[in-house]
Amino acid sequence: MPDEPDDDDIRAQLEAVQAEIDGLDLENQIFEAVLQKNAALVSQLKADKPHGGAKKGKGGDAHAGQLTPAQKSEIGAAHLEMKKKEMEDSRKASEKLVDTLRAVRF
Repeated sequence: MPDEPDDDDIRAQLEAVQAEIDGLDLENQIFEAVLQKNAALVSQLKADKPHGGAKKGKGGDAHAGQLTPAQKSEIGAAHLEMKKKEMEDSRKASEKLVDTLRAVRF
């Protein structure tokens, strides 16, 4: 049958879909980490959210469940800041431990 795609085409399509899924999984992991770190803020935003007939923002529900590039950027920046703070806290704790070990050694 001439209309059937060959194995290479199917493999390429499968790899493209898998790459997209991997990217979405990574986005979900980052988004989940940010949400967990900011649970209080999220619950406050939900409490402040108007109920009922409030109009939706630009774009409506055209891509419900998908993040805009601006939202992805905000999430990425928040995740980066969170990781920088964790790194700084870890560095300070390590320096304290090194100082303590040096003091005990002498």
